[in-house]
Amino acid sequence: MKTENYLVSILVLAYNAQEYIIDMLSSIKEQTYKRIELVIADNGSVDLTQTYVSDWIKENSYRFERTVFHKNKENIALTKNINLGLSLCNGKYIKFAYADDMLLPDCIEKNYNMCEENNLEVIFSNVKYMGTNKLANWRDSEIQFYKMPACEQHKRLAVKNIILAPTFFCRKSVLSRMGGYDERYKYLDDYPMWIKMTAHGIKLHYLNDVTVLYRIHEESLTYEGINTRIINKLFFDSDRKLFFKERLGLLYEYGFYKEIVFQGLEYIYKSILIYNGNRWNRRNRVVRKEYEQICNSLHRYFY
Repeated sequence: MKTENYLVSILVLAYNAQEYIIDMLSSIKEQTYKRIELVIADNGSVDLTQTYVSDWIKENSYRFERTVFHKNKENIALTKNINLGLSLCNGKYIKFAYADDMLLPDCIEKNYNMCEENNLEVIFSNVKYMGTNKLANWRDSEIQFYKMPACEQHKRLAVKNIILAPTFFCRKSVLSRMGGYDERYKYLDDYPMWIKMTAHGIKLHYLNDVTVLYRIHEESLTYEGINTRIINKLFFDSDRKLFFKERLGLLYEYGFYKEIVFQGLEYIYKSILIYNGNRWNRRNRVVRKEYEQICNSLHRYFY
């Protein structure tokens, strides 16, 4: 194992995370890698998150080379909060940590060693879903994605985001070269960044191991629950903006015309669901049925 020379910054992104934040912080404290600075960027929580974090830091800050807890007075949107957090990090490497997940004890050590031993800038890994033994089910084609050169990864990302953001580990210098996160997409941080990195020739690598425990719950940004909302509107608005500002042009450039049809139709479908109340009412059940029929007919026509 390489000598642990370089500082690693763990950037914890938190918002109204009182139920989970201590689990995440405890998992960071238990990391086998020693040289860690802890940076927490709270995005204006209105629950007890800030109180819990402040109390935890008083008791546990000795574990870290440096501890920073920044509290926004109000919610400034996800991407802006990330950029603020990055500006507070001093490590050679950055590990992003979402407050409702947990890191396995050797998460930082494994990521760090893989990067240092192979001179890599950006790597991802696998997750285990919280409370289960289920891993993210990678198909062979998805594993092959990480063996492609950056230009081919960029082409693939124009079609679909297959990357597990909670496992992201990279050199801070890469994020500096990218100019940070694109604040045009207020609640969509990861997908635009992967597109930007690969467009600049930065290859995304894969660590074939589980490093993160991933929690899915009703307050997750990408959660879509049939008992409350159908679609998270904040996330969808950013995702739709990315499609029409960037991905649509890439799909056309690469000749993915069928994807343009299907994905354009999906955005129209979801927009109608939101317009009809974003609940599984009578109208939206009819819309879903007709959308599925249209997709099936198009699929038979194209394929």
